[in-house]
Amino acid sequence: MATNVVSDNSSPADNNNVPLFVLMWLDASVNNAENSDAQKKLATIYTNFKTFQSVEHCEDAIQQVTKMSRVILIVSGAYGTDLVPRIHELQQVSSIYVFCLQQEKYIEFAKQYDKIKAIVIDLNALISIIESDYEQRMNEKNPSLISIPDINPKPNNNVGAFQYTFKHLVNAGELQYTEITMKDIAANVVNRFVGGPGRDFNGFILETLQPIMYLLKREQNLTGFTGPLKRLLVKEKNISCAVSQRFLIDTMMINSDRFLCRCLISLLSKRNPMPMVQPPIDSKNNKYRSIPSIIHIWDYQRPTLLSFGIGKCKGKTSLINAVFESNFEQSMKDKYFYQTIDVDFGYNFVQRRPVNIADAHGELSSETLNEISMIFNGFLVHVESTYLRSNQSKVINYIKLVSNKSYVLLLIRDVEDETDEDIQSTTNAIQSACSDCQIQFLPNVIDKNADESKEKVGDLREKICRDSVQFQRLNENSIREYLEKLMNDTEKKLLNKTKLSLIEFDPF
Repeated sequence: MATNVVSDNSSPADNNNVPLFVLMWLDASVNNAENSDAQKKLATIYTNFKTFQSVEHCEDAIQQVTKMSRVILIVSGAYGTDLVPRIHELQQVSSIYVFCLQQEKYIEFAKQYDKIKAIVIDLNALISIIESDYEQRMNEKNPSLISIPDINPKPNNNVGAFQYTFKHLVNAGELQYTEITMKDIAANVVNRFVGGPGRDFNGFILETLQPIMYLLKREQNLTGFTGPLKRLLVKEKNISCAVSQRFLIDTMMINSDRFLCRCLISLLSKRNPMPMVQPPIDSKNNKYRSIPSIIHIWDYQRPTLLSFGIGKCKGKTSLINAVFESNFEQSMKDKYFYQTIDVDFGYNFVQRRPVNIADAHGELSSETLNEISMIFNGFLVHVESTYLRSNQSKVINYIKLVSNKSYVLLLIRDVEDETDEDIQSTTNAIQSACSDCQIQFLPNVIDKNADESKEKVGDLREKICRDSVQFQRLNENSIREYLEKLMNDTEKKLLNKTKLSLIEFDPF
């Protein structure tokens, strides 16, 4: 017997005119009293909602649904093993959720069918997942709801704009990715984008954020997904903007509420570099953005060094990754790699590094460097030897900006002969102007996996860790003060509001 819980089957509960989705619930006990409240809640999510107590009636209803419609099916474990094999390949069947008492009993069964999105044993959790699924579908159907920097940015006061919440993080990718590699997921996402009508870029970005959230909540490295994704996109043309990991993280954060942003930045810090400074949110605003949530997960116990280059410094990031065993993203020709900064606290190391490392993309302006320099305990300054010879005064000015009571190591790259008169004259001038600056010559390290290169990288790591910790470290209050100065007025007000709330709760 089938029951139409709500007679209006033309639109979902939020009055968007979307008649294509039908929610069906198949269970022998679906109409029992304990399920009545759940039925009412589900009917507020999908007004086209039907319940069934027999497999036969449900299967007939699915077969009668047009191929332009999409069925979201909730099914009991026992009924699911009977029905799912027959209806799984039907075009109109979109997603299946198994609602049962024994999750372990149906895990192997579910792995055979990729449309089974989750096995749920709690009724409230089921409702939450269905609601999240609905929001995701509506967002994919109306991709302009998501704010993508420099393409369709939304003003900060746009209450109607879509926002990810904590439940999206909880539900992201559950049971979808258990039997598939991240490389295959990336390939599927790109293939759907390339082969889809109109090459919907916003919809494509939405789809990439699901596996990113999935990896983050498992405290995994994102490069297993973003690396293959970027390589597959290299061949594609007419894409709205460059797709980088920094861009995807920024889009995710912009479209998340405050609580989720706090969670995401904390999860990012476990195995990935975190964005500290991001580019302007749109082309009309030249103000670079600091990430306010970083104040909550900053490592105040260890010194943090900033690595930046003067002039073109090819291989700077790969060198830093080799020295600190980090995974900063390689630069691309894109605004996300121009005067932006990431920081890696190495929280994933069993034996923590004695120092943390931040990496700047592109050449920082002297104004930006002056504004952020007080946050860091030291600096690794990269410059190519040929550039240094003809830009001596510029390099000296940069070093003067950061050398006040800080550890500064000037890495002169690609030096063929350390005894060269020009190089010696230049380094003497630098040390005369900045007596605290240490200088290290680095030959061209092409293959960082070669034994000789590994030895040089190891020596450099040892030198930095040994020398940098000898300098006075900033105290936590000072760092917090400087981080707050980078925030805009709205962010400062929100932070102060949080502080007041904590003070009120402190007596308890």
